[in-house]
Amino acid sequence: MATLKEQLFVQGLKGQMREARLHLDNWLLHEPTENSRVEVGQLLLDLLDDYLLLARRGAEEPFLHEASDFVGRARGRVY
Repeated sequence: MATLKEQLFVQGLKGQMREARLHLDNWLLHEPTENSRVEVGQLLLDLLDDYLLLARRGAEEPFLHEASDFVGRARGRVY
């Protein structure tokens, strides 16, 4: 069970991610170049990979390990 502090953090992060999603959707409506789309995709992948590498430390949840491995391979990380 998550603590109240953790619940508030997750709730706030969800709101920020919804807002970021709206910004990305709006940006894509302006038909950016493929190079720009690739660059933004790489930034998002890097962020997710960095988070999952930290989150999996000491975790028993298989999802964190599997997701980290999957994203790492997509990012080109070598094991």
